Amino acid sequence: MNTAGKEDGYGSFRVTAQGEVLTKVKADNYANIDQAPVSTGWIPAYLGKLNGALDFGSVDTDPDPPENGIAIWQGFPFKHGERWAVSHDDQLIWKWRDYRFTSIFDHSELIAAYDEYRPNPGRLYVTEHGHIWINVPHNDVTQAKRSEVQQAISSWKQRAETNDNTSTLRLVNRRLVATSQSDDPADGHLPIHIGHLRDFDDGLVPRPVVDDDEYFLKVGQYEEVWE
Repeated sequence: MNTAGKEDGYGSFRVTAQGEVLTKVKADNYANIDQAPVSTGWIPAYLGKLNGALDFGSVDTDPDPPENGIAIWQGFPFKHGERWAVSHDDQLIWKWRDYRFTSIFDHSELIAAYDEYRPNPGRLYVTEHGHIWINVPHNDVTQAKRSEVQQAISSWKQRAETNDNTSTLRLVNRRLVATSQSDDPADGHLPIHIGHLRDFDDGLVPRPVVDDDEYFLKVGQYEEVWE
């Protein structure tokens, strides 16, 4: 981080589903500004590949994928992994504000799995270990999947309480509150773990086709773009 130009080596970074470590560096501190897509603001920088795993103690960011069906996502529910979305026309897209970029690959199996639990457009997250979880509003759960979702909730809660896993109880509750329009976890969006990238489409990792240079100018005004 320090070598890349981050002051004192501090700052945020992102790890992609392929283990690529990315950060943003102020243009004034970026040594290779002549090679950057923009010359002002925050420059996207590739730091290298992650070796091993990051240990967050009681928060398991690399759990066993669900063997049958789904599970409640117990890892970090905020600012973690790559944020994608399934569109109205069943495309996997990366979007920010008015910008929308489609993955270059066909993710029909992944999108079909998403549609089983949430038939409406919405977000989908891919972590650095390749896990996939989605936001599922209670009212969006299809009739055919309601029993399965309820069973996943019951199993997660019972296991967490039995093991005194307060971390996952707090994190899931905060996700429900944050995605609720009334700050009531009862009507928040459930964080549903639907599997691993290797389970879908031959393990293809989503890659957006960024074909609008203006995007780099706009997004370069911010160090972080989570909204």
